[in-house]
Amino acid sequence: MNMKREILIVALLLSGAVAAQPVAERPLPSRPEVGESAVERPLPPQPEAVEPAVDRPLPPQPETGKPVPPASAAPPALAGQPVHPVPPVPPVQPLPPVALVPPVSPVPPVPPTQPLPPVPPVPREGDCYRLRRVIPVEGRQGVAADSNYYYVSGSTALYKYTKQGELVASNEKPFEGLPLPANHIGDIDVWQGEIYAGIETFNDGVGEHIQIAVYDARTLRWKRSMAWEPASGQVEVCGLAVDRDSARVWMADWVDGRYLYEYDLRTGAYLRRVHLRPVPQWQQGIFMLGGQMLLSADDGDADLDEADNLYVADLRGAGSCTTVLPFREMNDFRRAGEIEGLTVDPATGELVVLSNRGSRIVLGMVRGFYPGYDREVHELYIYERVR
Repeated sequence: MNMKREILIVALLLSGAVAAQPVAERPLPSRPEVGESAVERPLPPQPEAVEPAVDRPLPPQPETGKPVPPASAAPPALAGQPVHPVPPVPPVQPLPPVALVPPVSPVPPVPPTQPLPPVPPVPREGDCYRLRRVIPVEGRQGVAADSNYYYVSGSTALYKYTKQGELVASNEKPFEGLPLPANHIGDIDVWQGEIYAGIETFNDGVGEHIQIAVYDARTLRWKRSMAWEPASGQVEVCGLAVDRDSARVWMADWVDGRYLYEYDLRTGAYLRRVHLRPVPQWQQGIFMLGGQMLLSADDGDADLDEADNLYVADLRGAGSCTTVLPFREMNDFRRAGEIEGLTVDPATGELVVLSNRGSRIVLGMVRGFYPGYDREVHELYIYERVR
């Protein structure tokens, strides 16, 4: 029995040693010689026992950079501690009943409101002028006044009238001696014994050869001219006005009325232009009074019996632009027609406006007459200031 156990142990050991060696290195076991006892065979060397996996140390783990938090301790057990009973809540006393609200007396009906009267229109500054008289004249373009006379410009002539309407002088050849060709005079002004006239060559709404011509107020003869500055952008001259306070002269443009153009009276130099906002349509004449520019505009429609208008623009301290306001509606002309130049009489303070009636105007030129007319009528409307 002991021998069988030894033989079994030896066989198990041999099989383990053979399994641990590679196949190529395993020696073939020699067969025992016949008759040789297994007890007498020497035992092969025993391989070292492989350590069990549980005894091997684990390889070091890579560090993650975050410390492992310690396990939180469990809260102490509350077992065995008695729970005290909650005291009872006393009952809430009921609220007293809300007193009844007495009834509200009905509101008496509101009597109807009487309609307000219409708001009267805001009076314009020019509404203080009332028509006093009308004087027929020759000339259809402009008017000026000094202490003793009215001066009227036609398209190709100059006229001088007393304040009662008597013609005392005329110049039917006003373009003689001018440095540039011309066929049209616009609105005019008079100052210190000289008449200032905006002159050009004008045909079918196009102006050329613009100049400021200066005439002797006594004889109506040409004296000199001031040159126009083309770089100003002005393309036509419908009239001019002298600023007596600053020795300047301004020109207006019928074709493109957006601007007024300022020149120095002493040197003739062009100074600037001022933008009119809004722009009066079809400007005809201008007059400067105390830093305010009066403008006449042919913005009515004679075919529809619409009146023309006067406007005012304050140039005192004006920069590149100024605001234009309505001044007066000229609804007291004898017939709607074509308004022209204007002035204020320095002796009486009267407003004087020149107007034409009877003719049909196309692009600033007479093209026939309205029924009942065979010629154009030119009149000075003279208004006195009543307040």
